[in-house]
Order: sequence, then C-alpha cells, then structure tokens
Amino acid sequence: MTNPTMTLISAQTLVSGSPTVTFSSIPSTYSDLRILISGRSNASQDRTQIYWYFNTDSSGSNYSYRRFIGYDNGSTTQDYLNNSTPSAVGSTGVPGATAGTAIFSNIEIYIPNYTSTTAKSYSMDWISENNNFTSWVLGMNAGLWSGTSAINQIVFTIDGTKNFVAGSNFYLYGIKNS
Repeated sequence: MTNPTMTLISAQTLVSGSPTVTFSSIPSTYSDLRILISGRSNASQDRTQIYWYFNTDSSGSNYSYRRFIGYDNGSTTQDYLNNSTPSAVGSTGVPGATAGTAIFSNIEIYIPNYTSTTAKSYSMDWISENNNFTSWVLGMNAGLWSGTSAINQIVFTIDGTKNFVAGSNFYLYGIKNS
C-alpha cells in the first residue's frame, strides 16, 4: 500500500476585489487535486453563488451535479439535481456583505484522476454563515465534467457583477501516490 503525498501547487490570497480567480498551468504530475477556499463577496446580501469551470470549457451542457443542502432551521433540506448549469461544473455560496464582518466560507473540492481521458468527477463540501449565527447553509455536491482532456486550468467566478473580497484565499494541492 502506498501513502499519498499532498503538495501545494498554487496559493492565491486576494489583495483587492476580483470577479474571478484562476489556477492555470496545472501540472499533470499528480493523481488527484484538492482545492481549499476561504471566500467572501462584496454583495449586499447574506450569500452569493460562485461557479467554476475546467480548462476553457464554460459550456453548461458538459457539466452535471447533484447537491444536498441543509439550512439553519434544522428542518429544511434541499436535494437538487442540475444536469446543465450554465458555465459551471458546480456552485456553492460565499458570505456577502450583510453576513457581518470577517465571515468567510469554508469550501473543499476534491477531483480524483484529473488527467484521465474520460469524464472527471468531483466532490465538495461547504458552509456559509452570518456573523450572528442566525443564518447558515451547509452542503455537499457531487458532479461530473464530460470533458476528456486533462484538467490544466480551473476558473472560479462569482454571480453577477460582484467580486470576491480582499482576504479571500484559494489553495490548489496536487495529491500523488508515492
């Protein structure tokens, strides 16, 4: 049995607002990818949707995902199947300006076998809350990109004309079986 090793490929901490964050020139020397995000938006609402796509493929018809969400009232859940999200392999939320100060989301995305010549799957877990703990949403997503190229770029975008705020962190790790 081999022990996997994880190596930081790229880290981005925003020093000013930006509507997109891109990891490009992702090497094909790993078996899996792991992404960690601590993000926030400048939207005047509690949460803002973010989306991402692989390489230059922003065609919604090449992506599908299933999402399960739990809400703060403890009795509401949502099971959501989306077979064609425009311009996105998946989506999640980050806190907006009305969520209170210094509240950032926690998002983890895992992409196994990202260099394969078949469709690529991913899994994700995330949480977004507000400052007073009066509102939170947590979820898990599982998705698929039907592209057959190795993933060499991942682009994160934010809904509408909003920005990720300064201090948002994006980390890309490569995982290799040694």
